[in-house]
Amino acid sequence: MPSPAESARFGVEVHRLTIGPGELRAGELRALVEASAADVLVVRYDVGRQEVPAVLAATSRAVLPAGALTYWETPVRAGRASGSTEVVPSGALDPAVAESVVRDVVRSSFAAYGNHYTADPLLDAAAALAGYEEWATQSLRQDPDDVLVQLLEGVPVGVATVEHADDHVEVLLAGLVPVAQGRGLYGDLLAAVEARAAARGLGRLVISTQVQNVRVQRAWARQGLRPFAAVETVHLVRREALRVGRAPAT
Repeated sequence: MPSPAESARFGVEVHRLTIGPGELRAGELRALVEASAADVLVVRYDVGRQEVPAVLAATSRAVLPAGALTYWETPVRAGRASGSTEVVPSGALDPAVAESVVRDVVRSSFAAYGNHYTADPLLDAAAALAGYEEWATQSLRQDPDDVLVQLLEGVPVGVATVEHADDHVEVLLAGLVPVAQGRGLYGDLLAAVEARAAARGLGRLVISTQVQNVRVQRAWARQGLRPFAAVETVHLVRREALRVGRAPAT
């Protein structure tokens, strides 16, 4: 399906396709890919579906492996210690201040994040980072209480955006500014998310990252989270667009 926000952000036509569970009808999938007018078709599927890559490789498009997302979870545990930092909902801050803080923290904490966009030379890395800022600030405008700001001695050092479902909370984005990393403060941020989930009666916390982001997964393991799923991402790019497209950023 079309992705207007990504198309506008990158200046090329971007569509998305998710391959769900069930029988894979190779002919139908190939026909769907060939019928797409998108310059970039972002395809996602469970990593266990090892029959998918061969089908995608048989199409006329260039196949760019863009990395997997790994999903982790933990039961929500009430009463966890919050540590040495204060974590507050962004609604407790002046709206203009909150937006500036969220943008600054997301920009600095995700600047070196190897997201799936970086695998595609048609897509500008700076625009991808701006997309993360936009995602976070959109969450802020929709519900300031779903965006948490972490303070160390009154200075913002971390941000987490969350989304609630019937039985769980999912952390969409979470990061600390570089100077606050490696100091054991990330656990405080997760503990605050858990505390809010417990107050809502939710039983599970879910979070995800690119599989190569080992450092944060080690932090999750220390906090008692465990992996439970992984989703592969592939960009199918029109070969003509790839030949004449933007060169990779240096």
